[in-house]
Amino acid sequence: MRCICFGRVGASRALAPSIPARLGPLQLCDAPRAAPAPNGLAQEARERRLLPGRGELALAELFAAYPDGRPIDAEIPMTGAFGELDAGARARLIADSMRAFLGGLDSG
Repeated sequence: MRCICFGRVGASRALAPSIPARLGPLQLCDAPRAAPAPNGLAQEARERRLLPGRGELALAELFAAYPDGRPIDAEIPMTGAFGELDAGARARLIADSMRAFLGGLDSG
């Protein structure tokens, strides 16, 4: 389940018709609240996803509505914004961002 697709419509609308056992992993990323024009969707998907907490999606709401015990992962292609970093540095940046996002949920 891609946050970039469902995070803009609100968690209750996104998950209401879903059957929890059929949900795949929550593919966590952030983005601006407003979707790009239709001809910009592919570029956003490939290059313009943001680290959790650096965009405007209602990630905390979506995460809270996501069923316990289901897998989550990060889906943040970063070659556009962080193309100068090697793969290891990008992975560390994503991991640090995920930890900060999840830690913020525990304290908030």
